[in-house]
Amino acid sequence: MNPVQKLQLAHSSVRRYEDRPIGDAMLKRLIACGQSASSSSFVQAYSLVRVTDPGQRRTIAEAAGGQRWVEQAAEFLVVCADLK
Repeated sequence: MNPVQKLQLAHSSVRRYEDRPIGDAMLKRLIACGQSASSSSFVQAYSLVRVTDPGQRRTIAEAAGGQRWVEQAAEFLVVCADLK
């Protein structure tokens, strides 16, 4: 097994968040990193929706099967397919 495969198999998601906001500069940098990821024919066929309203986040968390991290995360972005 090569190092890349080992790294991929070792990946895990941890959804424990610090109780502090993400600064605007960091959020923009994280979004830019995501936008730089490879895609088919470099088609960026999506839109991002930043959800800041606690009530809306609670509704989304419940609709997603009780995923409380949606409410607890410092930021919550909804990624929508967008061919326009």
